[in-house]
Amino acid sequence: MTGTVNERALAHLFFTEQLRARHLIRKLVLAIALLLALALLLSAALAISKQIPLCYTVSEQTVTIASGDTLWNIAGEHMGEYPGGIRSYLAEICHRNGIDSNHLLTVGTTLVIPIYQYRFG
Repeated sequence: MTGTVNERALAHLFFTEQLRARHLIRKLVLAIALLLALALLLSAALAISKQIPLCYTVSEQTVTIASGDTLWNIAGEHMGEYPGGIRSYLAEICHRNGIDSNHLLTVGTTLVIPIYQYRFG
């Protein structure tokens, strides 16, 4: 048996600290790898979102006026994914139908309503 008790205790402490340091380094390397992978995924998602812009398509639908219908109610029911607020959607309905927002609706008449839908494109 070589070495004193103190030397053996010191060697054991040194070995234990080396193991602890290796363990911490492995954790640090794993954390850095996860952060890099996350950064790569986020940058890929950002690149995809910039390459495929979100836009909308517009179609038309006709609505037959029923008793109690108002322009505001019709606009609220059909606004869907319109990119502006309800006031501008109501103005567009009025413009397409050649009426103003104070127009009294007659039961049985039809209005042309724009329908907006978002899509990637």
